[in-house]
Amino acid sequence: MGDDREKATSSAPTSTATATTQAAEEAARGPGAGSRDTTSEAATNGSGSAQETLGSLTERQICEHFLLRNVRYQEDRETYFRRLNRFMSFFTLMSGLGTIAALAGKLPEYAKVDPAVIAAATSTVGALQLVFGFARTEGLHADLRRQFLRLLAEIEDGDYKGVQKKGRALLTGEPPGYFAVNALAYNAAQARFDRPVAYNKRVRLWQRLTRNMFRFTDTTFPRYEDVWAKRAARWQAMLRILRIG
Repeated sequence: MGDDREKATSSAPTSTATATTQAAEEAARGPGAGSRDTTSEAATNGSGSAQETLGSLTERQICEHFLLRNVRYQEDRETYFRRLNRFMSFFTLMSGLGTIAALAGKLPEYAKVDPAVIAAATSTVGALQLVFGFARTEGLHADLRRQFLRLLAEIEDGDYKGVQKKGRALLTGEPPGYFAVNALAYNAAQARFDRPVAYNKRVRLWQRLTRNMFRFTDTTFPRYEDVWAKRAARWQAMLRILRIG
């Protein structure tokens, strides 16, 4: 009996630590359907310890981290498609006016363009809007953003795992994920809890600018601590070579 109680007591801290690590790993999975949701972005750092990245957050904060990252991701994608759709709508409108002006002979000599060229450009832009459905995709991301915001309000109920489960269910209808957007959304969620910069994802300027055009891969965006560790290892190797020389 005594031995059994001692074993049970000694195993309790291990079970608690394991549960905390598992919760951190679950919360750290990137938002998004398929490719983004199956990666464990914040689950481990350079040493492979989930405990060192999200382990210091409470269960409520882990849940909030997950939801905030999804809200930021959906907001970024929604804004991109809204701007793209508005630009194309504006271009179509101005092209139509340009065609009318060209046909009426009202344009000055230096601005004259063949009406057939303007009509072709207008048709091309209209076809792009119709085929790719920019407005429809914008609406999808806007709806997902609103639903994640509603889940943030449900955190007050205390069912954190249930809220995360609902959040993951929302992602099944999301288009393929964009990892640069995902990395920036992760960094934004980290900043919300004053997490160490070393755990943030490194996203270069050109990757930021093209984040909504190219999907990249999850491995494209290493953590800063991994980047710094590799850089330090290279310097140490160079110093060893110089000493040998």
